[in-house]
Amino acid sequence: MPRQAPGRVPPVREVVERLSEAVNRAVEVVAMAVVGVMVAVVAFGVASRFFLRAPVAWSDELSRYLFVWLSFLGAAVALRRGMHVGVDVLAKRLPSPTQSWLRKVTTAMVLVFLLVVTVAGLQLALFASAQRSPAMRISMLWPYLAVPVGAGLMALYVLGGVPEVRRSEDDGL
Repeated sequence: MPRQAPGRVPPVREVVERLSEAVNRAVEVVAMAVVGVMVAVVAFGVASRFFLRAPVAWSDELSRYLFVWLSFLGAAVALRRGMHVGVDVLAKRLPSPTQSWLRKVTTAMVLVFLLVVTVAGLQLALFASAQRSPAMRISMLWPYLAVPVGAGLMALYVLGGVPEVRRSEDDGL
């Protein structure tokens, strides 16, 4: 990105793009850490079950919750990289101005959907916060919070502008 003139306030779109990029770098690091912790927890659970003959119940539960978090963080990262699957067979046959309009409409629809999921997911997480998990006895707020966090990240990435989905001919399909 070109440097801006001193004293110039960057447009909102540019600020959101920069924020989206910075947040995504952090999310990628967190997702990698979640994978590492999940591998360690599963390995510990397997070792305790087969070698020590003393299974620990919390390892299955924790690995399940980490997998849920990883799924939502991974979905957000994939959206930011433009790696979600898209079906554009009909859209490609339309005239260019119609394609542009259709892209804007679908982006707006995706954003509305993500905002609804963020709000509903937050309501669900707060509703479930009094419930405790069976093995670890943690608040169910933490597993359920993956939904609004993931959807909120994806909404931020849509606002910041995401790359178009790779065309199937680029992928050799």
